[in-house]
Amino acid sequence: TRRSSDLDLGYCTVKDHDGIIIMHGTKSQIGINSKTDRKENYPDLDPDGVDRLVENQIRGESGCDIVSSYWWNNIEAGKVKKIIGYTPVHIVEEFWVVSVIMGYSEIAGPLQKTLIMSVLLGVILVVFFGALVYYITRELKNTQRLKMEWKYESELNEATNQLRKQAVQVEQYDKLQTMGILTGTMVHEFKNLMTPIIIYCDLLSLKFSDNAEVKEEVSEIFLAAKRCAELSEQLLAYVREEKE
Repeated sequence: TRRSSDLDLGYCTVKDHDGIIIMHGTKSQIGINSKTDRKENYPDLDPDGVDRLVENQIRGESGCDIVSSYWWNNIEAGKVKKIIGYTPVHIVEEFWVVSVIMGYSEIAGPLQKTLIMSVLLGVILVVFFGALVYYITRELKNTQRLKMEWKYESELNEATNQLRKQAVQVEQYDKLQTMGILTGTMVHEFKNLMTPIIIYCDLLSLKFSDNAEVKEEVSEIFLAAKRCAELSEQLLAYVREEKE
């Protein structure tokens, strides 16, 4: 008797095109009809699954199916799920069906492990790509923020420089304005000083009209004062233009 831990071992069978078993690992199964005889001898088998499987095989199709059956050399162990892969092999004008049978648990376990590993790998990939997207998004935002800060700082520096230039210009204008006012005041006062000199020169010329030497000296003073007055007028005109 095989141990229960050995029940999920696989084996191969060969059937003819009528479903008669001509090769099997258990000799008692050779020569029976895999559809009618087994349904008759083992009524608790999966009838729909067995019918579907055998009909596909005798039609010469290739495929794979899952059915409830026995390990035929240890029927007492009870029914098990089997995975059966089959394909026809053509010999002259007929064909035989070659099948490979193995326990469902033998494949289900690795499949479940593979599925679990795939899910875990998927979760890891999702987390990784999520973290990558978050990192890239954060870096893009930081880059954009730095660009905005740099732009703002540049505009602020430019505005500050413009204000400084304007302040210097205003300061220079104020200085020029002050100098103009001071110059205008001095020129005006200077002109006021020249006016009595010119008047007195006229009076002296009239008083000493008979003295040619004195009259000549007074005339020199008068001309000098006149030129000073004209220069004062020119300076005042320049100051007015600068104010305007």
